[in-house]
Parts: sequence; structure tokens; C-alpha cells
Amino acid sequence: MNFLFANAHELAALLELPYIQRVVYLMGIRPYMDRQSCIVGIKRRISYQSLRETLYVGPIAGVKTGSPSLQQMKRAVKSLERAGLIEIQSTERHLIVKCIYAELDNPDPKKAVPKPNHNSDTNPTQGNVVEAGKLCTSRQKLDISNNPEADPPQKSEDYNYIYMCSKFEKFWKSYPHPVDREAAFYQFRELNPDDKLFEKIMTGLHGQIESYNLQVMLSEWVPKWKYPANWLAKKCWQADPYVFEQSLPVAHDLENQQIGIQEDSNLDHT
Repeated sequence: MNFLFANAHELAALLELPYIQRVVYLMGIRPYMDRQSCIVGIKRRISYQSLRETLYVGPIAGVKTGSPSLQQMKRAVKSLERAGLIEIQSTERHLIVKCIYAELDNPDPKKAVPKPNHNSDTNPTQGNVVEAGKLCTSRQKLDISNNPEADPPQKSEDYNYIYMCSKFEKFWKSYPHPVDREAAFYQFRELNPDDKLFEKIMTGLHGQIESYNLQVMLSEWVPKWKYPANWLAKKCWQADPYVFEQSLPVAHDLENQQIGIQEDSNLDHT
């Protein structure tokens, strides 16, 4: 492999991980991924020992040398799985993992198969190359003449997308019921929240989590968390943090209200 390309989803997920986990993924796992299946460990085998060798630090003055321990490698790989970057498929004879985020940008190989040209009077390969060359040249001339400095906006768009993915990672790690990541990311991308809106989303979420945990601690009935995609689509961060108290069964609510009235009347007599 002459180069390593990590997409925006991978970079965003790696942002808040410890240094050793980033190195394990970018140097020990991702370079050996099969691009069609996004699986590492079948065509080119890897193991915890090979990861240790990859992270070996040579003798340098003032720097701790050697390789991480086997337990450190196991914890690092397991942590990558918890972060959603990989899926461990086997650890018996050798390590087999699947790069989850790399699969999001993996093109469909069926779409890349060209349709055969049955015209025997022309050379389809030569004709396509000539036409593609003319088209590419004309587009390049048009782009240069119209806007010779068109590169910075593209870089800005890439940075904004990575920044949005990093926000989604914070939301996803905080949500108590992380289910159907792709649907949740689609809704989050539709919102495309700025910093102010994202702060409101996280504040509302943390308030509901605290209320939920309080009700559980008091042995109260609480409804199940919505799917994150539905929670985002319905803008549930705008709801009252104590919405769970209002969702108690009717009989239970009446009982609580009666108890509260009795207690209030007793307080009035005293």
C-alpha cells in the first residue's frame, strides 16, 4: 500500500481516544484492511504480538523504549471496539476485525463494473479514454479561468464535516440507548447543529439522564429511551427534564397524589 486514507468518520472517532489506541488503529490495523470487505486479519494476518511489534520504540535517549505489553494491546483493541471503530470477529488463532467506519465510505463494487460495448466498429477503450481526456481538459481550463483559487472552500467543507462528526460522537457516547447508528447520524446531519444548538442538545440530554437515573434510584417506573434517531427528529432535548415523572402509570400517579394530599393536610394541622 502506497498511502493510507482515513475518512472523516474514522478521524472524528479517534479524536478523543488515548494516543496508544490511535496508533494501534492507524498503524497496526487500518493499513492491512481489505478494501472490499473492510476486514483485517484474513488476507494479511495480524495478532496482538504483531501489534506490539508495530508499536515498538527503538533506543532513543530520554525516551521509554520497548513494546507495550500483551494486556495493553488487548485493552487497546477492546477499547477501539467500544468506541465503534472496529468489530472483533475472532481472537482464537489470530486476530480478525472489521473496520466499521471505513465501510461507510466503501463504494459498491457492482456500480464500478463498466457495461460492455457491443459495437464492433469502434474501439471502446480508446474512444472512452480520448473522450474522458478531452472532457477533463476542458473542465480544468474552465475551472482555472473562472476561479483559479477554488481549493480553500473544499478544505473548509471537509473541516466542517469532520467537526460535525466529532459532535455526533460526543452525542452518541452520551446517549443511554445507542441503537441504529446510521439512522441517528442521518438525523444529526440533517440538523447540522452549530455550537449553540449542540450545547442545548447536550444540556437537555444530560438533564433527562439525571432525571431518569433519579427515578430509577427511587424505584419508580420509567419509560424506555427513544431510539436516538427519533429523539433527534422530535427534538426531545426541548422537553422537560422531569418528563419521566409525568410518564408514570395512572394508578401510581393517583396513589402518589393522595399520599401528597394527606401529607399536606397533616402539615397544615401541625
